[in-house]
Amino acid sequence: MIPGLLPSLEALEHALRRYAYAPSPPGRDDEVEDMTFPNMAETFTMMTRARDGYPPLQRDFTLAVVHGLGLKQTPAIAGRIGRAWASFAVQWHAHVALNELLPLAIWDPKADTEFGVDVIAFDDADPLRWIAVGLAIRVPGAAGAYYAGRKGGRHRSPGFVTREVLCDRREHPVGPFWPIAPERLQQVVRDAAADERRRQEAEADEALYEYALKEGDAAGYDRAVEDFRAGRLRAVVAP
Repeated sequence: MIPGLLPSLEALEHALRRYAYAPSPPGRDDEVEDMTFPNMAETFTMMTRARDGYPPLQRDFTLAVVHGLGLKQTPAIAGRIGRAWASFAVQWHAHVALNELLPLAIWDPKADTEFGVDVIAFDDADPLRWIAVGLAIRVPGAAGAYYAGRKGGRHRSPGFVTREVLCDRREHPVGPFWPIAPERLQQVVRDAAADERRRQEAEADEALYEYALKEGDAAGYDRAVEDFRAGRLRAVVAP
């Protein structure tokens, strides 16, 4: 969804406080957990777009997914869908919050499927070098460990920085949900981006130094480092 079409965070939280959440039945049915479901994140995205950026109600989302499955709804199936719905609502909250605090944040179902991250945010502390940071939003405790274990190892490296962020029930409750406080999300992105910039600078320093030694041009190395740190990195191609 285009960020300009998102609801404000205040409006989203006001709406979410009126949502109802039917808790999942205790335990897990391994047969249901191993079933191939339709892409629930895509269904959530489609339904949220149809509601002008507000997530669907749990019952409507459950019915849509069950219809896609072509199976009879059971407590175990409804439980799996309900847990996914609550997770998507928390991720959507993070998406909206970060779009207010940072220049851009993206919530794309393919990001989770391919890279294991829920939101990709862009830090602009250096206006000339935006840094992408992928956030994997996790539930603490046994439930979070259960799903992290099931998903572990199936994703490929995204090619950008990633961080895991744990929800805290007491930190920023909104209705039946417990999203991550917007300020903490922003700080995680800022810190990760700062670490990545330091890593890039160290890597560039080393490459430029090796090139300068090869060329016998120490003064050129000093100029190149100065340019890099000022955001004017020139392309250096070794012969």
